[in-house]
Amino acid sequence: MHHVVRAASARVASAVLALGVVAALPPTPAAASPAGPPVAVPAEDRATGTTDRDDPLLEDPAGGTAALRELGDRLPTAARRNDVAPRDLATLLRSDRTARLDTDGLLFYVEPAASDPPPVVPDGRLLRQAAAPLGDTFALHSNPGASRTILIDVDGHTTDDEDAWHVPGVYPAWDLGGNGPAFDDAERAAVQLVWSMVSEDFAAYDVDVTTQDPGRAGLERDSPEDPTYGVRALVTPSDPALSALCGDPCGGLAYVDVFSLLGGDYQTAWVFPQALGQSPKAVAEATSHEVGHTLGLDHDGTARDAYYGGHGAWAPIMGVGYGRPLTQWSRGEYAGASNREDDLALIGKHLPRRADEPPGPPPATAYVTSAADRDTFTLGQCSAGSVVTVRSPSASPDLDVVARLLSPDGSVLVTDDPVAGRTDDTRAYGLDAALGVPADGRYLVEVAGAGSGAVVDGVSAGWTTYASLGAYDVEAPGCDPDPAPDPDAATAPPAPTGVTATAGPGRARVSWTAPTADGGSPVTSYSVTSTPGGATAVLGGDARSATLSGLANGTPYRFVVTAVNAVGSSPASAASAPVTPAAAPVRMAAPGVSVRGTTATVTWRPAAANGAPVTGYTVLVSGERSRQVAATRRAVVVKGVSRGRHTVRVTATNRVGTSPASAATTIRVR
Repeated sequence: MHHVVRAASARVASAVLALGVVAALPPTPAAASPAGPPVAVPAEDRATGTTDRDDPLLEDPAGGTAALRELGDRLPTAARRNDVAPRDLATLLRSDRTARLDTDGLLFYVEPAASDPPPVVPDGRLLRQAAAPLGDTFALHSNPGASRTILIDVDGHTTDDEDAWHVPGVYPAWDLGGNGPAFDDAERAAVQLVWSMVSEDFAAYDVDVTTQDPGRAGLERDSPEDPTYGVRALVTPSDPALSALCGDPCGGLAYVDVFSLLGGDYQTAWVFPQALGQSPKAVAEATSHEVGHTLGLDHDGTARDAYYGGHGAWAPIMGVGYGRPLTQWSRGEYAGASNREDDLALIGKHLPRRADEPPGPPPATAYVTSAADRDTFTLGQCSAGSVVTVRSPSASPDLDVVARLLSPDGSVLVTDDPVAGRTDDTRAYGLDAALGVPADGRYLVEVAGAGSGAVVDGVSAGWTTYASLGAYDVEAPGCDPDPAPDPDAATAPPAPTGVTATAGPGRARVSWTAPTADGGSPVTSYSVTSTPGGATAVLGGDARSATLSGLANGTPYRFVVTAVNAVGSSPASAASAPVTPAAAPVRMAAPGVSVRGTTATVTWRPAAANGAPVTGYTVLVSGERSRQVAATRRAVVVKGVSRGRHTVRVTATNRVGTSPASAATTIRVR
């Protein structure tokens, strides 16, 4: 049985990635409990790390009408424990056959298994993709020194009865080659590939993805003041554990929103490679997916499927991306999305963002950490005809690069954002960028995340800039970097401050205050960027405001501003408060009118809001205002209409203005 225990936040979540089929493997020793969900801790107790349980609401886990019948008048109690309305919980149980309640009334999901796991990467390609010497496989760190940790545990682990899953035992190492507990070169390379992919998924955050166990102190949070803790993603081919925890085959399972809980009882997520075709790609996707659950994320699906399988080269991490080379966090910017939660914001409740790189020459590896992050580095003196390349060091990037070659005054000379697409399950083309140097001279390079495909009404046919994040390297063999900066020399300016925004129809006006200093070199330009959408305006150094057009009415936007001088770009400013562009309502259809004597009854369909709610309607008879009513009304009665022919129209009003009059309905009063 797959299951998930909800956290104290109001989240209807699933914690199981149930994909793959079980392969025949040798039995592994473990003292496993009977199949079924582990002991659940009520949400109000989990926040304090205690394990006191309320009286159970159900004798056994159940779903659908069976759960509702057994709950009876205790439905409100179950709804309160899941922080949802009773009606919503009842609707979920009736409509979603995978939804279940455990004995404490907490939600979990029973997911179907897939029958077509992705292929295993050939040994030769695995070895070529190794990120480090094979001898370092179990000492890999994506961000050494970070206080938060994601441990990819592939070399075996022992659990005890204190663990919330209640399957104490010795769980074996991942045995990709089926040749015993020792790791051969191909198996080590597979572990490195998994580590590289998972590291890229979390590259925007100040967290260390590692294969080296940091011990209890590095994973368990002892007090609210303890800054050092994390989760364990246990990759094990244990059939007894799979049977005890899942019942039917599943690819993995995890509690939801437990990353920062006190103690370490809930912070183990399970991944079963034998149910994932032993594919490193699948194991990596399952690992990031399960860790995503521990950070509070729900599934990305559609009305028909619990897990969205993506389109083209792209899939959401919290859907299923086994056959897609580009997987990213999501906020539902695809057709038919059933989940619009902001993955990056939810992860940010547990993990801080990685610090931005200082200005100057590009470091060995840099990171795009948000849609507003635009890194600018100095290249020094470059030769005409040389090429500056920007590419991800990851075997499976999350970052689609857009790169620009800048002159010292910040002018854009060359831009490269290639068309991207799918090569195979783990490789996409067009994610890198290459910039040709047009003439001998001094240059800067600017790097940001790119989207691909049109975005219409908030829906993308490819991917947006929202989670186009990750690591990249800059290579400029034709450029002579500047020497180490003189501490007394000019630097990039600090960030602008006081960013505010006001919205109008399809646009927003953004204002800001200049940086408190210019770094010793005058500010030559400002860049204003919106989130979502990445709309950008570049203005001169004297500008203090900008108007960005082409924004979607009804969509909240925030804006950040960066300043550029001859040295480089400032950090992004603090974001403005959100504003929502809106226009007057759109024109309505002709009203319905029935006439009886000199009384006309006028009816209409509600107007489509255009970014702001409708506040009222006005009925016009022969161009004269006859009745003005509240937005909740859909009909009025107009008495005393004079004899003769009349036209009847309706207008809608919101806070922005009044719509054009509707098409007319002609009536005759006798």
